[in-house]
Amino acid sequence: MEQESKEDVGSGSQACPICNSPATDRCSKCASAYYCSKEHQKEHWPEHKAKCKEIHQKKTNEQLAEKKLTTAEKNAKIPKEHDTKFTVDAILFPVDEETPRIIQMGFVQKRAEILDSPGDYEDIHFFDPDYTKKYLERGFVGRNYIFHQSTGGKRIPEGCTLDVVYSEDFLYGGFKVNRCIHKLTNGRSVIDWRGNVIALRRPKGRKSGLPGETVVNIEEEDMRYLLNYFMGH
Repeated sequence: MEQESKEDVGSGSQACPICNSPATDRCSKCASAYYCSKEHQKEHWPEHKAKCKEIHQKKTNEQLAEKKLTTAEKNAKIPKEHDTKFTVDAILFPVDEETPRIIQMGFVQKRAEILDSPGDYEDIHFFDPDYTKKYLERGFVGRNYIFHQSTGGKRIPEGCTLDVVYSEDFLYGGFKVNRCIHKLTNGRSVIDWRGNVIALRRPKGRKSGLPGETVVNIEEEDMRYLLNYFMGH
C-alpha cells in the first residue's frame, strides 16, 4: 500500500471514507482518496486497492503517451479556454544537483483586452503560483530574457525568446550557489546564480523586440543558447 502524502487542502478538504471526518492526507499513488489518519487508510485499503491501481495505471499510460509527442504536438495541446491550467516542458537547473532536467512548469491561460487596442483580446499565460512556490521556494519571480543564440549573434529562430526565471532575491536571500550552472560553465558564469533557475520558451511577441505573453514547450537546441547566455558568449 502506498503511504499517504501530506497536503494542505484548506476549506475544501475531502471526507475520510471510514469516519467521514475532514481528511488532509491522500493516497500518494492515485491521489484520489483522502484520509484522516494512516490507520484509516490501512483499514480502507482492501476496498480502495482495485480503484487505486486502475487510476494509477491510467495516469502512467497518459504520461507515456505524452512523452511520445513531438514538441509541435505538445504545443498544439496548450489550451485556449480562459482560466485553464496547464503545464509545459521547461529546463530546471537545480541548486543542489549537477545535471539539468526537464520539468513540468504550470501556467494559467487567460484572455485579456489589449490596452492599446480596445475591443481586441490576446492570450496571456500567467505563472501558476503552486509551481513557482515549488521550484523557487519563496515564489517571487525574477526574469531575464534571451533573444539571441549568442551575444551579438543571430536571433533565436522564429522570433522566440527564452525566459530565465529565478527567485527575485537570489543574490541576497541566503540562497546557495547553483551547483548545476557552476558545473556546466566550469565556474565561469557571468552571473553568480543562486537557488533554482528555470528556463522557458516563449513564442514571438505581438510587438517587435518584446517577448511573447504566452509560453510553449522548451526545445532541445535551447540548451546551447542558455549555456552561451550563462557564459556571456
